[in-house]
Amino acid sequence: MLPYALTDEAKDDLDRHYTYLAERNPKAAQRLLESILAAIEQACLFPEAAPQVAGADEPGNVPGTRKLIETEYRYVMYYRVMDGVLVILRVFHPAQRR
Repeated sequence: MLPYALTDEAKDDLDRHYTYLAERNPKAAQRLLESILAAIEQACLFPEAAPQVAGADEPGNVPGTRKLIETEYRYVMYYRVMDGVLVILRVFHPAQRR
């Protein structure tokens, strides 16, 4: 299992999503965080399972990354494996403009 790290941008994204939801429904915010972390841990086990982003044809796509979709809330995470570490680059809500 690969270790993982979040970029500052991904940490900010996650904090923003969590805070927004926690103000409205703290239990749902905690479930969201747990679901996102579970998806990341799954990606650490199988880092090549998520589809590779070929081009910037969709907003937010970064060529050379992989696109991980958290299944319960449908959050989208972009990551890259660098020096044996799965690095989460960004975390987006599906309705968010990128």
